[in-house]
Amino acid sequence: MRFLLIYPPPESFFIRTTQVFYGLSPPLGLLYVAKILQNNGHTVTILDFSAEQFDEQKLRTAIQHTDAVGLTVLSSSITEVKKINQLIQKQRPHIPLIIGGPHCTLLPERSLIDTQANLCVQGDSETIIPDLVKALNKEKNFSDIPGVYVPTKQGMIQGSTPQTTKNLDSIPFPSRDLVNHYIYGREYNPRLKAGEFTSIITSRGCPYHCRFCSRGSINMQQYRTRSTENIMMELREIKKQGYRHVVISDDCFPANTKQASRLFESIIQEELSLKFSVTATRVDFADEELYNTMRQAGVTHMQFGLESGNQDVLDFYQKNTTVETIRDAVHLSHNNGFFTIGSF
Repeated sequence: MRFLLIYPPPESFFIRTTQVFYGLSPPLGLLYVAKILQNNGHTVTILDFSAEQFDEQKLRTAIQHTDAVGLTVLSSSITEVKKINQLIQKQRPHIPLIIGGPHCTLLPERSLIDTQANLCVQGDSETIIPDLVKALNKEKNFSDIPGVYVPTKQGMIQGSTPQTTKNLDSIPFPSRDLVNHYIYGREYNPRLKAGEFTSIITSRGCPYHCRFCSRGSINMQQYRTRSTENIMMELREIKKQGYRHVVISDDCFPANTKQASRLFESIIQEELSLKFSVTATRVDFADEELYNTMRQAGVTHMQFGLESGNQDVLDFYQKNTTVETIRDAVHLSHNNGFFTIGSF
């Protein structure tokens, strides 16, 4: 089969026709799905409308050469996904429209109503993709597939309890070649060109339970990690593919500081000569020896989830940290030469 996978545009007010738009980072979720499909003999095309201006004619052309469409759904992109689905249905009314992603995991049935899609996948999708394709070809029942929701005139068909992939090392590496014509990561380095910036995840989920955060629910309260050797195998592939800068996109990195030390020591030993950015770390992970190793390995940016400079607020949201720890971590990051970022 031929699959078209789409990452939707950000909220419309972020895009202006007068500016050049660059993607934050590649859509890893879609790239993992693409690899599974390719390994099973299918053809995949990806349109990343977070990395290029939305082009209706380009979408119309792509729809003509596909058998099924998959879309990532974020809570902030519901409106855009609905518009895309309406356009697709008008041109190809019988083509399967499959949605997945964070919003679908949290609100699967509501996602189907809001986007007018034909099928919703809740939770990790890698293990069910082969069966999902069989069901699309009427070779299997949707009700037998974990985490699948299909609206029908007779009611909602719901598969068994959604699954999470326990062994992350078993998942093939993402098909980065499908998006290497896009420019990503310009906020880290404005001189980056297409095919020079990518992302990686070394774990899924988060072992912490901050009151404001949805990550635990999105990952079904399960924190899973990859082995150091498996991560290194992917980094070697990334290096071989010509990338220069890698953003570590874990929800919480490095929750295992000992493994992180081994990882960055391996990167130094193998002289991978890559630059790294960390998008989500905690201040209580800050450690002078670890930061020194990370700097030697090529880490340039550290983004902390600070949330607040008020201790009462930190306590209310169950951050389990202190203002003093925040101050110490930021100073340590600066002293090690990292470009230091805080999110609130």
